[in-house]
Amino acid sequence: MAPGWPRSYQNTSETYTTKRTEVTLLSARTLKLSNIHKQGQIGYLLDDGGATVFKSVLLEACRSVIGSRDLLNDLDCGCGDGDCGSTLSDGSHHILGALAKHDIDLCSPSNALFQLSDICQKEMGGSSGALYSIFFTAASVAVKEGGGLDCWRRSLSLGVEAIRKYGGAEEGDRTMLDALKAAADAFNQCDNNSVSGTVIKVAKAAKEAAEMTAKMTAKAGRASYVSSSHWTKPDPGATAVAIILEAISRVLS
Repeated sequence: MAPGWPRSYQNTSETYTTKRTEVTLLSARTLKLSNIHKQGQIGYLLDDGGATVFKSVLLEACRSVIGSRDLLNDLDCGCGDGDCGSTLSDGSHHILGALAKHDIDLCSPSNALFQLSDICQKEMGGSSGALYSIFFTAASVAVKEGGGLDCWRRSLSLGVEAIRKYGGAEEGDRTMLDALKAAADAFNQCDNNSVSGTVIKVAKAAKEAAEMTAKMTAKAGRASYVSSSHWTKPDPGATAVAIILEAISRVLS
């Protein structure tokens, strides 16, 4: 299914939400959330070395998603539209294009995350684009407050809470939120300042949570509309989160 969908809304004839309605609702919420980010407040800055690492992280994450397109589409077949991988891959290609054109402010994590939010909203499309846009917009607020692991810990937590609030899913609903919440919990439990050790634990937690979605009952998203016989594989949205975090860990560990 898609990475995460709002809960059903009452229709006059039956309870369901069309994809068009879901995307419209999420887009409106993304625009509302984006008002939190005030232009001109760029937060802490990275030096050239830090910006280079940041770029490497984005490159590896995007390439990993693109390389996993068919896998994610396969996981999305039967319980979704079968296009989760294609949608995320399209968004990743646009991010790579923006990096190539130097359209992402790599020296300012706050600005960069907000720019990623804009790309996801305008170019990725579907509920995936709206949800990732919500995540990056919320995350961009946290990194205005300073650098270091604590900054990124707050960033991940804020992004997770924003998806829960605006996306309508909860932990255990078999969506991307399951992997994200596990990653945020693992990050919060790390009490050392080792970047390498932290990202490895975070990626491991996300992967384990994604694999666990294969045993979950879908309570949100398009998978909740189909027969439980289709819930035999891990959720594609949660799997995508695990793939992204694993890519990040390869760069930083």
